[in-house]
Amino acid sequence: MSVSSFNPYQAPAATSDDAALAPDTEFLFNDKVVAGTDRIVLPRICIATGATELLVEQEKLLSWCSRWITTGRSISILATMFCAIPMLTHLPPTPAGISSWSEVEAMLQMTVSAGIIIALIAFIAASYVFNKSIHVRWYVSERVVRRHVIQRAVGMLVPIVVAMAILVSGHWAMSGLVIMILVGLGFAMRTSLIRPTTPVVVGTLDGLFLIGGLSKEFLAETQRLVDAYDTKDK
Repeated sequence: MSVSSFNPYQAPAATSDDAALAPDTEFLFNDKVVAGTDRIVLPRICIATGATELLVEQEKLLSWCSRWITTGRSISILATMFCAIPMLTHLPPTPAGISSWSEVEAMLQMTVSAGIIIALIAFIAASYVFNKSIHVRWYVSERVVRRHVIQRAVGMLVPIVVAMAILVSGHWAMSGLVIMILVGLGFAMRTSLIRPTTPVVVGTLDGLFLIGGLSKEFLAETQRLVDAYDTKDK
């Protein structure tokens, strides 16, 4: 990964650009991610809009685990819900006189179900054992925070209101279907409608945590401030 480096440990001068740069951390970055170890303090720039005024400081322990493990865990959960549990609850009857095929079928179902459940336990355990975390401090515009709260509230209220209206009309089955459709649409449209307010760990490289979920405006403003530092030092 090609990265540009920035060391904010150098003595700052009293300028507004210096104030926007975090004085207590060191990180690398390119046009997609920020990389660092142990603890990352991002510049005083909104990660969603690139704004440098009226910011809300946030800090969180962000976690990361290999996609192979998280994907396997998700698949195992689905397999347990829709395969293992149904098979265990629909085993062939076991009274005297059942056919040998029923016995084989029951044993096969139990074996497959047990294998799926064991795989689920193994992936859950691995997700804890191989989980890595890093403290990250970042900033979000007050306007983005308010908009995010409103959008989340609307996203929760709309399905409830629609479901209540359908329930009042007596269409119980339809209400469940509508809720599932609205929730699905909400998740599908979340990325495009709601600007990021929390960065995410997208991977690791050579011992560095790669922090994504950062807008192009944030990365561009960070690059501008770093360029200003470099120009001033020459």
